[in-house]
Amino acid sequence: MDGTFLKTEPGAKRRSYSWWNTDDGSVYEGVDEAVNRIERYLMHEGPFDGILGFSQGAAVASIIAARASRRDLAGKDQPKVKNLVNFALLFSGFIARDQELQQRYLLRTPIDLRITTSSKEGGSEEALKKKKSVDEVIEQLSTHPPHLIPIPSLHIIAENDSIVAPLASRALSLCFSQAEVVEHSEDHRLPLDSSVISVCEEFISRHRP
Repeated sequence: MDGTFLKTEPGAKRRSYSWWNTDDGSVYEGVDEAVNRIERYLMHEGPFDGILGFSQGAAVASIIAARASRRDLAGKDQPKVKNLVNFALLFSGFIARDQELQQRYLLRTPIDLRITTSSKEGGSEEALKKKKSVDEVIEQLSTHPPHLIPIPSLHIIAENDSIVAPLASRALSLCFSQAEVVEHSEDHRLPLDSSVISVCEEFISRHRP
């Protein structure tokens, strides 16, 4: 599925979509609409073996997985959704920075997830000071354990990702109780490495109902 919101710039040759709108990255508008759209698709077009997401899509997929596995987060159709989400493959994923979403779905205590990827990252000195290293974020997750999502998950992390910090993807894996992690040397894209594809195939074969 494509994202809910069309983000294509005028004159662009290809259409681009997103799963939410945001001004500064700290508040996501439209996530509930996206989640409801995906869940309707799962229920009406399924059954499906699992859910797969890339980048923003992986962040949304983690919310879908949380809702499917926790009765208190979903409505009357929750049991049916649960049967359709048996595992998750998350490529270049991350925990949503929107703290309201964090607390509602993933974290017991919301945390500031402005992560710096390197000391050479652009932006003002003041802005960089507000960003935390991934080690600081992971320490916070250890101190304030997340609501663990009890479905098998495979987290595919790009070592050279310049869009989503690799350890930000690893931080998302800490929100799953049965997480597996595989890394590849490509950038922010779905990997073409045959060994990574083999890992994905093996993971799916193990967890397919």
